[in-house]
Amino acid sequence: MKIIAKECPNCHNILYSRAEHDFRTCGCGDTSVDGGPGVERVVYKDKLPKSIAIEVDVTEQQLYDDWNYKKDKYGIV
Repeated sequence: MKIIAKECPNCHNILYSRAEHDFRTCGCGDTSVDGGPGVERVVYKDKLPKSIAIEVDVTEQQLYDDWNYKKDKYGIV
């Protein structure tokens, strides 16, 4: 599955949201994402984070389950 992730311009963490209410923040706190695959909202302090297309070997349901059951195996690369 292809995911559009965001790279924080400050700490360079790459992150994406796995589900509708999966609010993820990078290590330095400058960039956050929310909304799940395809509906992602981005919050940032200073610079617009760069979009990065990455391929993950999971389904959208597996991403949701990872968030819903608090496994946290996916979400920050």
